[in-house]
Formats: sequence, structure tokens, C-alpha cells
Amino acid sequence: MTIRKPPRSPSRRQLVRLGIGAFLIVSSVAGAYVVLEGRSEIQSVVIAEKDLMAGDTVSAEDISIAPVPRAEVLGIYLTDQEWAETVGLVLRRPISEGELFVRNDFGEPTRSDDSIVTITLAVGTPAWLRAGSIVQLWVAPPASENSFSAPFVLSPEVIIDQVALEEGFAADGASSRVDLRIPARDVPGVVHALANAYFLHLTPTTIL
Repeated sequence: MTIRKPPRSPSRRQLVRLGIGAFLIVSSVAGAYVVLEGRSEIQSVVIAEKDLMAGDTVSAEDISIAPVPRAEVLGIYLTDQEWAETVGLVLRRPISEGELFVRNDFGEPTRSDDSIVTITLAVGTPAWLRAGSIVQLWVAPPASENSFSAPFVLSPEVIIDQVALEEGFAADGASSRVDLRIPARDVPGVVHALANAYFLHLTPTTIL
């Protein structure tokens, strides 16, 4: 008797690549038709060939170029002509394999004198709480024994370097130790906040 194994469900990465592939095939066919009709042009978009992290430099080996019909909806994506302008820049957010690059994905590299500061958060495991994410660091000074003053942004753009869930008998499953890459100019303020028991909180930075 032959026992057949149930088919494996496709991984998230495979689904992303299949979706991008289907989009590019449809776009290419539609673009070819429109070009033949003389009513449109082709543009080239830049696609990640592997997973990349915030702060990474991107080389030609990390990307591929795909032709798609020129359309307003594709205006946010990086073109092959604009790719040359990213030399010397680094990624501002994590990029998944098969994802298209957006124009605002690149920025100036973080200064080499940044410091790593570790804080403890009790926010569970949201999707954005991962290495490579860019976040804002909020703090609130203590006002009394059980309350805090109004919070404010102490560091507007920090990079999560590493996340580790607290373990052990007393661990609540919601607390994490988070290593943050802090710009040098903000380090004194962060150290002051930690030393004086400020309330600390992170919020994700959305880049369009």
C-alpha cells in the first residue's frame, strides 16, 4: 500500500514570491499589449533577491530588475534609473525577499558612534518588535509614586538591534529585553531616563 503524504502548505515567502510573480506576469502581458497599441511605456522596478535588514547596504547581487507597464499606481516604487542614486545609502526598514523597493526605503547611514542601550518592555510580541525595525523612543518622567508626567519623544529614530523574551519561573510572557541602537546625541538623555526610572515606550515608525 502506498501512503501519500498530504501536500505541504506554501510558506509565507513562497506566497509573497508567487504574488509578485503573478503581478509581474500580468503587468508584463498588459504592458506589452499597451505598448503595441502605442499608448504607454515600460518602466523597470527593483526587486529584493533576499531578506534585507534596516541599516544594510544593498548591492547589485541583492536585487533584480523587472519591466512593468508605466502606471500611476507604480509611482512609489524605485526604478532602475533611480537605483544608481542609492549608492552610499542604507535601508531604512527591513525588506523581504521578492518585495519591491520604494523610493523612501533608503537613507543616510547611521553614524558609527551610535551606542547600544538595553531596555525592558512589557508589550508582548507585536510584529514590529524585531531586529532591524526603526522605532521612536518615548519617555515619561515620574510625577508621583504611581503616575508619570506627559510623555515625549526622546529619540525619534532608533534601530532595534536585538529582542529577547524574558525567561524563567517569574517570566510573564509579555516582557522583552530590547537592545536599541541609539544615536550618540540621544544617549545621555536615555541614560538619564533609565537612571531616574522614567517610563519608556517604543512606537513603530511607518515609512511609505
